[in-house]
Amino acid sequence: IHCACAPPAGVATEPSVALALQAWDAALAIHLEAPLLISQLLVRPMLAKGWGRVLFVGEHADNIPHGAQETAFACSMSGLIGLARSIASETGPHGVTANVILPGPLQPEPDPFGLGPRCTYETDGFAATVAFLLSDGARLVNGATIHANGGQAMR
Repeated sequence: IHCACAPPAGVATEPSVALALQAWDAALAIHLEAPLLISQLLVRPMLAKGWGRVLFVGEHADNIPHGAQETAFACSMSGLIGLARSIASETGPHGVTANVILPGPLQPEPDPFGLGPRCTYETDGFAATVAFLLSDGARLVNGATIHANGGQAMR
């Protein structure tokens, strides 16, 4: 499971026509390059075993316009879905699946340290969905983008 689905503070906040290449590279390094490198390390043993699950946790930035402030982040989330599909097509015949799960909207909760509101996912349903995708029962779910959000964002 790879989860890096929040735009880093201060990264890629310029309009897309003025987006600095450094900000673009930073977003893609976190949200696209890291999952690729992790997958390259972990998928080989899965293939040798004939069974494995790759699961990326993304965000709905791929299909919800966020404006110019999150151009690089939105593009990296779309790329993450493409990466999962590529891995799925290569490894599916060998018992390894690759999928993306997109959690529902964040629900703010009070910060016990007084630093401002924190956000958490609706954990029970999300955890159950993740558990299924990692199970043997999900062997036919491959290359999918799962919207685990109770119908709040559909595609």
